[in-house]
Amino acid sequence: MVTLLEEAVAEALRGKDGETIRLYVAACAERMAPLFMGPRAGTAGREVDLDFSAESVRDLWQADRPLSDAAERVSMLEWFPEFQPGEEGITDDADTYAFFAALVLRYALLANGSGNADDAVSCGHAALTAMGMLDQNVTGAGFRAQEQRLQFLSVSGDAEGLWDASVTAGRERFRTVLGRITGGGSAPRPLRPRSRLGRPACCLGTAVEGSTAATNAKPNTSSPSSASNSQDLWIGVSRSSSRPPCRRSR
Repeated sequence: MVTLLEEAVAEALRGKDGETIRLYVAACAERMAPLFMGPRAGTAGREVDLDFSAESVRDLWQADRPLSDAAERVSMLEWFPEFQPGEEGITDDADTYAFFAALVLRYALLANGSGNADDAVSCGHAALTAMGMLDQNVTGAGFRAQEQRLQFLSVSGDAEGLWDASVTAGRERFRTVLGRITGGGSAPRPLRPRSRLGRPACCLGTAVEGSTAATNAKPNTSSPSSASNSQDLWIGVSRSSSRPPCRRSR
């Protein structure tokens, strides 16, 4: 169900310039990124994918101009296993949220390169869908409402505090999902980007469009699954980078 606030955000995006669109999707990607980075940290063969994702989220915050290689990054991202689900689709909690985080990043890169408001709307919708699922699985959670508020802030004309708010929101989401998939766990240590941008290590097989995987994504409502290497899970994608520049009020 689309709310009046969501409609207002979509309408605002269609009337804004490219810089506002780029800032909006950067913030969406920042908030969702820990849900990809956390579950995938420590997974053999995903190191380059993790670096690629962290670097892309960081670079999206340079919102004054589009990334020169945005289209190339989209192509790289589409080779991720998250867009190549098995016959049963996505049923595990961690995989579900990792998929939506990757999908948000895909739309964010598309919108960054094209300046297309519809790509930005799709980016925001994917984030809201994931937060709606999380709310359904956590009693008393209000992540979807939080996402709506932050999306509105992104297009309100004043980006002051948006980066801090997005990093904080991402950490809260991560801790909640971590609690579901591990039943707790030791304090995570951050993963810092190490390599220069390159082709993902998982580039095998045929990429599957995100919409197909989204249709099959079903959060697991049974007992939380175990997750090894929880000490390596991620908090705050932009933690290792300096504070990004913010757009001035308009």
